[in-house]
Amino acid sequence: MKNSIILVVTLILLIWACNQVPKVEQVTTTKDFEFADDKYIVMGKKSIEDLAHGNIDNFLNALADNAVYKWNNGDSLVGKESIATYWRDRRKNVIDTITFTNDIWLTVKANESAKNVESGVYLLGWFDTSITYKTRKIVNISIHNVYHFDDNDKIDFVLQYLDRAPINAVMSKK
Repeated sequence: MKNSIILVVTLILLIWACNQVPKVEQVTTTKDFEFADDKYIVMGKKSIEDLAHGNIDNFLNALADNAVYKWNNGDSLVGKESIATYWRDRRKNVIDTITFTNDIWLTVKANESAKNVESGVYLLGWFDTSITYKTRKIVNISIHNVYHFDDNDKIDFVLQYLDRAPINAVMSKK
């Protein structure tokens, strides 16, 4: 009799457990972010191609007058003229050739501003970079750029992530 009661209770609990529907959290979609137009990829590719070919004027045409160019180490250039001075000098006196390969691009539109993210279109670019310096020394690194576009489709912000150690090594006077 005791075994029968245990069996009945076990069956009741088993049936009850099998009939329980697991809670499923409702997933909501958000329109805070979405993919942006691929035309920004074309613009990003053209920008690095112009830089690679030493066509600094075309490279600068993509920038807004108030553009900011930052590096992950904290250095920055503010204003199109400051960026122009830096890249003209770098391409004329420091870098002999630069090539970008194995590029990957992603466009994102932030519809709302959030912490540390201004609304607007962002272009994310990853590429392998080979730089030959005037000294004939070569550096091969990966670079990741984050671009922000203003309402006129001009780049008003660039944040470039790269490892400066190999660059510093070839730039040293040793």
